[in-house]
Amino acid sequence: MMDDVMTHVTLGAAIAYGIQALKHSRLPWISNQTVALNRVVSLVAAIVIGLGITVTGDGDHGWTIQVPMLSVLAQGVWESGKQFLMNQVIYDGAVRAKE
Repeated sequence: MMDDVMTHVTLGAAIAYGIQALKHSRLPWISNQTVALNRVVSLVAAIVIGLGITVTGDGDHGWTIQVPMLSVLAQGVWESGKQFLMNQVIYDGAVRAKE
């Protein structure tokens, strides 16, 4: 149980700070003013994490996207919800508090 919690906290922090880094990059489509888009990016990241979708490969040998079985995807919906909420808690508590 503790590993599950720490995984969500760690990934939530990585996502929150990753979105912050994108806001300060040269990407014109994500900024402090694009609140709805920022939440969509967070939700998409949570879904990819929760569903266990992985991408592996390199430029020389090609890329592979691995999607789990349907039963695993069903459990992933619950995990995605938990991860999205953790992303928001960390963003609101750690990142937004600094702004």
